[in-house]
Amino acid sequence: MAALAIEFNDHVKRRYPDAEAAIRLASMDGLSVLGGLPHDKEVIQEILKETWESADDWFQT
Repeated sequence: MAALAIEFNDHVKRRYPDAEAAIRLASMDGLSVLGGLPHDKEVIQEILKETWESADDWFQT
């Protein structure tokens, strides 16, 4: 999970340089975006999807 958090933060900071993302385990899938505009959650959701789908490029076991 640490690798995902690092990569996701890198992707988020490209669009939102002052943002800090935290990834935590939870019992349910979900995304919470604190602050920002409603459109920001959609953008963050897309960044997370792209980050996850590109895991083969950055995740090493």
